[in-house]
Amino acid sequence: MCAQLREWLATDFGTWCCEPGYSAVPRRLLVEPLLTHQSGFPLEYKFFVFDGVARTVMLRANYGDRPHERIQAYYDMQWRQLPVRTSDMPYSSPASRPPEFDAMRVMAERLAGRRDHMRVDFLVSDGRVFVGELTGYHRSGLFCFQPDAQDFVFGEWWPLRRPMLRAFLTIIACDWGIKKPMDDTPFPSC
Repeated sequence: MCAQLREWLATDFGTWCCEPGYSAVPRRLLVEPLLTHQSGFPLEYKFFVFDGVARTVMLRANYGDRPHERIQAYYDMQWRQLPVRTSDMPYSSPASRPPEFDAMRVMAERLAGRRDHMRVDFLVSDGRVFVGELTGYHRSGLFCFQPDAQDFVFGEWWPLRRPMLRAFLTIIACDWGIKKPMDDTPFPSC
C-alpha cells in the first residue's frame, strides 16, 4: 500500500494526462469518507459551464468494474437527453431528472463564476449532494464526441478571452519547461 501511495505522489498527472495546469499543484493525499448510492457507486453529474452559464450536464452511473452496466448520457438544462455520446461509451436510455438538479445547477454556476469554461462535478449519495471536482480539462480534451458536430456546439459556447496571449503562454510553458517548482515533501513512512 505504501509503495502505491508513493508512486501516486511521484507521478506528475499534469504531464501524464496532458493537463499542464495541474503540474504545479503540490501533490497530497486526501482520504474522504466512502460515498455510496443505494449500496452502489454514487451518481455523478458533470456540469459544463461556459462564461457563468451551465449549458450541458453529463450523467455517469454504474462506472465501476462492469463496463456493460455503465451509463453515460448528456442532457440539456431542461433535462432532455441529447443525442450525444463519446466514442468509448454507449448511448444509454434516458434517466429520470434528479430532484437535486436545480440546486446543482445553481451551485455549478456560482462555483464556475465568469470563467470562460469550467466543468463542475457533483456526486449524489442517497439524496445528499457533494462537490466532486472543478476542472477545465474534461477528459484531457482527448476524446471525440459522436456526432462530430457536438464539438462545434461546445466551441460556440466557449468565449476565449485573449486567445493569442493564451496560446503564447501555453507554448512558452510547454516548450520551455517553465512551471512552478513542486513541493518535495516526502511521503511519511507507513
